[in-house]
Amino acid sequence: MLEFAGEGDALAVRLLQQSAAEASALIGRLTDLGATRLCLMGGLGEPLRPWLPASALRHLCQPLGDAMDGAVLLARQQPNSILS
Repeated sequence: MLEFAGEGDALAVRLLQQSAAEASALIGRLTDLGATRLCLMGGLGEPLRPWLPASALRHLCQPLGDAMDGAVLLARQQPNSILS
């Protein structure tokens, strides 16, 4: 899809625009709720950045780890966890 959008395919461009709008709305809601550090993860995280408005981009930072790091952190925070 990214390749086709780069070539100007109207459907691919609309899909990326809609994805960016939805991500931007989610970023806005999370910051409204007090989130101070947000990052995009997954295969479309970085490629979606150019499609996001500046208002969303200013809230994004680089991930401090990957999904496994996050899972281990959450497990350590749970009472009676084998990792705590």
